[in-house]
Order: sequence, then structure tokens, then C-alpha cells
Amino acid sequence: MTVRFHAEVLRFTPTNHHVRDTLFLGAQRIGHGINLLSDPETMEAMRANKNLVEINLISNKLLGYTSNFDDHPFPLFYPEGVGNQRC
Repeated sequence: MTVRFHAEVLRFTPTNHHVRDTLFLGAQRIGHGINLLSDPETMEAMRANKNLVEINLISNKLLGYTSNFDDHPFPLFYPEGVGNQRC
């Protein structure tokens, strides 16, 4: 069985480690992991374990994470080697 967590619905903060916490619980996919970009250690863990981040573009816009779709940071996951799926 695949373990997935809806890890992020909080604003960007320097101490937001929700994604890291879900990895310790055995998650293989992370929902709403946009804050992952601010946590290099967790990015490395995601890359090493081949975890996938689910990015919900509409939800991120409605919650105010991005002002428009053109400025959404999801393309930044590619050069970091972290797989992502847009929902």
C-alpha cells in the first residue's frame, strides 16, 4: 500500500518541516509539498528516496501560495531531481 500525506497547507515559514515529518512516517508521496523548496535537507531526502510531490496548482493559487500560475515554483523541482505531479 502506498502511503501519502497531505503535508502542507501552511504559509511559508523557516521552521515548517511538515514534509520532513511525513517522510519519517513512511510517506512515499507528498500532497501540497510546495514548502519543500525552503528545506534543502528534506529536498535531499526526497531525491534520495525517489518520493513524489503532488502539486495542486489551483489550490496553491486559492490559498495564496502563488499570485498566478506563471509564477508557480513547481518547475524548480526538476533541477533538484524531485519528481512532481500537477493535480
